[in-house]
Amino acid sequence: MKEEEGYVDVGGQRVYYRSFGDSERVLVGLHGGPGSNHRYLLPLAALQDQGLRVILYDQVGCGGSDHPEDRSVYSIETASKQLEALRLELALGKISLLGHSYGGFLALEYALEHQAQLESLILSSTSASVPRTVEEMGKLRAGLPAQMQATMDRLEAAGDLQNPEYVKCIDYLYHRCICILEPWPEEVDRLFREWSQDIYREMWGANEFIVTGNLRDWDVSGRLATLSVPTLITVGRHDELPLPLAEQIHRGIAGSTLRVFEHSSHMAMLEEPQAYLSTLSEFLSRRS
Repeated sequence: MKEEEGYVDVGGQRVYYRSFGDSERVLVGLHGGPGSNHRYLLPLAALQDQGLRVILYDQVGCGGSDHPEDRSVYSIETASKQLEALRLELALGKISLLGHSYGGFLALEYALEHQAQLESLILSSTSASVPRTVEEMGKLRAGLPAQMQATMDRLEAAGDLQNPEYVKCIDYLYHRCICILEPWPEEVDRLFREWSQDIYREMWGANEFIVTGNLRDWDVSGRLATLSVPTLITVGRHDELPLPLAEQIHRGIAGSTLRVFEHSSHMAMLEEPQAYLSTLSEFLSRRS
């Protein structure tokens, strides 16, 4: 199968991309974050065997793409424009678009502006509303042991987020709702080692539970009814962005399909790779 990598210019920023397969049917994958990179989505490359060309790229500020010092570049609106510029630069035509976690936010932002350029939409472990996301993640935190909650409250009040006690609490949560595999696969460990903190702090905040960035008020839930593109929504049973958020999107987009992965949290492409890829393949085959 054909595989290539390269860079494209998107509004003056260089974006690193990888392409798998040579079909005219294209799936573009959007990684999460803000601040991660494409590597954990590499299982999607297997879909080239189903007659798809799979494009994965690092968003500006992430991975192998440019990391501009101008923080104003780091916004979901700009990222959506950069995605459209990438589509045009690579002459991809109409695409299927997959967004995972924050990448799902970006996929929705793009779809609401460029629906005519989409064959289909896949929204994995994501949300249409940051305020609702904060509310749901707060419920996960409320499920922690009382002593752990008290430790987090105390250290947040002191601004001591690097305290080993605090880091231990966050790590405990991540192993319950980000990836439930033990030990974590190298892809997940590497994801956190390579995380771009500048864009994360600018767009999200100090951590998952302290949201102070420019995404804090982002909410497109009231516009979902305007989407008519075929849509698949996936979520893990133990997801950090849990089922109620997926159900909100499912209710909002008429005719959408919802799939729950019973043995996954936030990383079904790694936790249940065969079931995840089979679900995507079946959905996308109906679009051919």
